[in-house]
Amino acid sequence: MFVLLAGCTKDDTSTIISSDRSELVMSAGFSGTSTIPTMVDDFVSGHTVGVFVTGTGYTPKVAQYTFDGTLWNSPVSNDDKIYLSGNVATVYGFYPGSASVNGSLSNTGTNAIDVLINPEETSFTCAGQTDYMYATAAYNGSGYPLATAWNESDKKDAVLYFHHAMSVLCFVINKPAIYIASGKLTQIKLTGTGGKVFNAGSGTMDVSTGTISMASQSPALTFTGSADINEYNAVPSTKVVAKGLVVPDNSTSGITLSMIIDGKQLSGTLPSAAPADKWEAGKQYTYTVQFTASGIQVSSVSILNWVNIPGGATDVK
Repeated sequence: MFVLLAGCTKDDTSTIISSDRSELVMSAGFSGTSTIPTMVDDFVSGHTVGVFVTGTGYTPKVAQYTFDGTLWNSPVSNDDKIYLSGNVATVYGFYPGSASVNGSLSNTGTNAIDVLINPEETSFTCAGQTDYMYATAAYNGSGYPLATAWNESDKKDAVLYFHHAMSVLCFVINKPAIYIASGKLTQIKLTGTGGKVFNAGSGTMDVSTGTISMASQSPALTFTGSADINEYNAVPSTKVVAKGLVVPDNSTSGITLSMIIDGKQLSGTLPSAAPADKWEAGKQYTYTVQFTASGIQVSSVSILNWVNIPGGATDVK
């Protein structure tokens, strides 16, 4: 899913960040679809975005805009606002606006924010995770140019499109036809084999490309909580039981999938056939899981934008 900072339809809901004098003008809304209600698919009161500009004559500094449910409010202090000169300014944006800049902002160097990805999420709803996003001036095509603005009546409006920097994994888990236990899911764990590790811990996100670089890795990713798996139905349910955000990965080969259902651990291999042979930024990978008393099978994987991706089948015992 992409987020559009411009006026549009429900998928592109329009709001305005007001300005006075030569202050940077912005409009905000979303473009794309999401089936993940806890992800950021619409701005609500209290959401913040960080914005800064670079260019000749500009001193880069972050201005945090806060949504009040109707309007975006720029910083209260004039010293914290962004003002434009006649020179072209390159405009950067990131979410969440409270994220810390890694080092110092520069007119010439790479600009990044700090990110923290916990390899042990204690919910099945992404409640403890952050939907990191970065902004560009386009959301399709290639190259994704950055936005620009300068102090002319029709050039103060920076149109920003926000892109998800993470991947999201969703699990649809259905009971078999004959199953007498309650069907309580308490853990999903992804473990690397053959030297496979996951990017997790502390790192940075390049705010011009969304590239996440991690300083550490983890041999496993764990999601814990309490959720009821779907009841058996002749037409299998598509209801997502658990989900979690992960750092994009160039290969999903060598990943063991295990789940604890009704106190019993079931495990197998996560499908890694195309198009689910890698986790890409901004894509949603939905794994459909069915099981018996002795094992589970991932019968399909699909992708949405947050793109839904089909993945394949696997047995876990």
